[in-house]
Amino acid sequence: MATDFKIAQPLHFYERFLQENVRPDGRSLKEFRKALLNIDSIETSEGSAMVKLGDTVVLCGIKAEVADPPLGASKTGYIVSNVELPPLCSPKFRPGPPSDQSQVLSQFLNDTIKNSEMINLESLCIAEGRAVWCLFADVICLNYDGSIQDASLIALLAALHNCRLPKLAWNDEKGEVCASDGMSALTITGNPIASTFAVFQNSQLIADPNDEEEELAASVVTIVTLDDGKICSISKPGGLSIDEAILRQCVEMALLRGGGMRSLIEAVTTSIDR
Repeated sequence: MATDFKIAQPLHFYERFLQENVRPDGRSLKEFRKALLNIDSIETSEGSAMVKLGDTVVLCGIKAEVADPPLGASKTGYIVSNVELPPLCSPKFRPGPPSDQSQVLSQFLNDTIKNSEMINLESLCIAEGRAVWCLFADVICLNYDGSIQDASLIALLAALHNCRLPKLAWNDEKGEVCASDGMSALTITGNPIASTFAVFQNSQLIADPNDEEEELAASVVTIVTLDDGKICSISKPGGLSIDEAILRQCVEMALLRGGGMRSLIEAVTTSIDR
């Protein structure tokens, strides 16, 4: 009977749980799913990380190429991210060109990289006016179950912490870049963390919604916080407006959650370095 009710009236089924301050998966309303992080997941990349957030699993790999600096910025390198949501990760995605959600996620990561200033792009300069590093961050979802922004940004950040680039120098005689000994880590100057929340029509707030919860919610909002406690961005793609008091709650929880995620990334990347 419960299964039939859930299929026939999914929102009413879910609201019965909300009235008891619990969710069908057993979590409390403001409980985030446990995050598991692994780095060095792809041997052929310069840096990589895999994140498991509940049943959402995301893999990020960093590939580096030497490129010409952009016009008017002779010491500036590049970081370009791209998110793939293949049919294998969820039946809601179809084969073919990148979906709208995939493109929105890619733009979300690229905007966060820029707005958070997580990497000083001048640190990617090899030789001023001659050569810079271009980093391609490819993010692929292996299993989709909500809060994809959160998992994608954690995977990207951890992969950048894990990234190691060969030391290069410009050879005037040859007129090209030549390798020198050793590898160097990236200088990460910011650690943005995304936290997603869902709000139902009865103004009930839940943290870290899974796919079903995102589909049933009246609004979904993602808040990106920085190391210094500032807000990098707040994104809400459509849905009903969110009360200011509820939004404040989201910000408070996002700040707390951000500190925990940064500690996890630091612990994992430091243990590998040792």
